[in-house]
Amino acid sequence: MKLLALPLFLTALTAQDASQDPAPSVPAAPPRFVRLVEEGSEIQLQLAERHFTREADEGEEGSPRVILVAAMHIGEPGYYEALQARLNGLDLVLFEGVGEAPLAADLAAGAGSPSAWAIAATRRRMRVAATLLARHRAEHGTYPELLNAILPAADATPHGYDTVIDAWGRPLRYEVHPPAEAGGEATFTLGSLGADGLEGGVKGARDLWFREQRPVEEYETEGRKGIQQDMAVALSLVFQLDAMSDLSPKWRNTDATLTQVQEWLEADGAPLQLDSLAGDSMLSSVMGRALRLIGFSDTMSGLVRMIGIEVLARAEVLLQDPPKGMDATMATLLGRRNAIVLEALTEATRPRKGGEGRTVGVLYGAAHHAAFQEALLGWGYRQEAETWRTAARVDLDDLGLPRAQVDWTRRMIAKQLDDLTR
Repeated sequence: MKLLALPLFLTALTAQDASQDPAPSVPAAPPRFVRLVEEGSEIQLQLAERHFTREADEGEEGSPRVILVAAMHIGEPGYYEALQARLNGLDLVLFEGVGEAPLAADLAAGAGSPSAWAIAATRRRMRVAATLLARHRAEHGTYPELLNAILPAADATPHGYDTVIDAWGRPLRYEVHPPAEAGGEATFTLGSLGADGLEGGVKGARDLWFREQRPVEEYETEGRKGIQQDMAVALSLVFQLDAMSDLSPKWRNTDATLTQVQEWLEADGAPLQLDSLAGDSMLSSVMGRALRLIGFSDTMSGLVRMIGIEVLARAEVLLQDPPKGMDATMATLLGRRNAIVLEALTEATRPRKGGEGRTVGVLYGAAHHAAFQEALLGWGYRQEAETWRTAARVDLDDLGLPRAQVDWTRRMIAKQLDDLTR
């Protein structure tokens, strides 16, 4: 599950009293990685890709080029297709992805090593397989005897055949267990024997079993990933997790786990429960129904997409300089997670032989990138190029509403959000 449904979260922010005393003067605004562009009657939400290079000092080994890529969790299919192709051509991609796989366990195998990637990738593949097994049982009343039986369903995901093999190229271990007693339910065992393919082992060679993860939830078997996927469908867009695949040794998850983030929030006294945004929560269920109703109306879908573009175009600033009362939350959601990325980026950009021939990408939410850019400049990097991609758009003349009403709505949204940043 992604960390949060950003438009929903920002709606909560705008509900706060915007008339509070302004905060003391702050330093110059950080660089923007998201913007709103108007072309005729069309408004577009665009995200930045910035390239940074560093010249080696005399006698020093080379440093790789770094590309900071702002991510949007819902967008147009073409946006994700271009992004996937671009990132797949890089040597290393550090990406955002709050999930349930224990980060500490992956790091124990060696941060950034092939073993760490393989462990994380195998866990994700097992979760996809277990979800498809649960879906098969719901449809047919029993688990399949052979794991390959889930492949027709898996073919519709970005994971494809990888769903039934581990990251070392061996089939996942799968066994169905009959009910222990009359009237009971069958169970299954799903796992991998690790890098060595033998039972036991430690670190990269240790066995991995699905039972070490949380059980498959009902919302997962329904193919739902929470509020953001419902929002994507309602707005005739697609969800990043459905449109892109990170199952490559070049892609490295450099995020915290959902459990870690919730523990940080509680320790910092931050007033946010991430469980309320999960796909199986009451809030998610209610919001999901509302969003699906919106999707039945082209006018409502277009109008909500317009509102989303207006909100997300300002979200970067709101999250970096939050209203009073949200400081602890942002310190956790941004600062603590940024620290994980910066540690990985420090190692990835360490001068080494042949380093100048490599390219490292960082795919993260726009609000995070100001910290990454500041760090790169402090390490002697300089910005070399910049590209903007359109993630979502809407033609205001096609909404089926009077243009004066549309323009008034935009002005009101802009005023409320801008007041929060003063």
